[in-house]
Amino acid sequence: EIMRREMAPYHLPEAKLQFITDLIMATRMPQQPKNHLQEILCDADLDYLGRDDFFEISNRLKQELIEYGILKDDSNWDKKQIEFLESHHYFTKSSQLLREGKKQAIINLLKAKIAQ
Repeated sequence: EIMRREMAPYHLPEAKLQFITDLIMATRMPQQPKNHLQEILCDADLDYLGRDDFFEISNRLKQELIEYGILKDDSNWDKKQIEFLESHHYFTKSSQLLREGKKQAIINLLKAKIAQ
């Protein structure tokens, strides 16, 4: 809806608007891309899951969810992160090669933290 409102002055054909809408909606959870371009966008959307700045971004997300009342507090946050990370998969070969190993290392770090 926001994209269509913002793009209205450009008078794009409905087919192009639908193409953009489909790209945006592919990133909705659970991600269900229907073509390679959507797969690329989904991987870009959750790229941080396999990067060194995962914890920084994850903590900002946690704070945002708490501030908006979506999350009551940070109890069980690490457990929820593990569940999410384990259920996630990258779609493109490049993200699988570049990010999956680090994502697995993050899962192991979180599991070790919980075990303490």
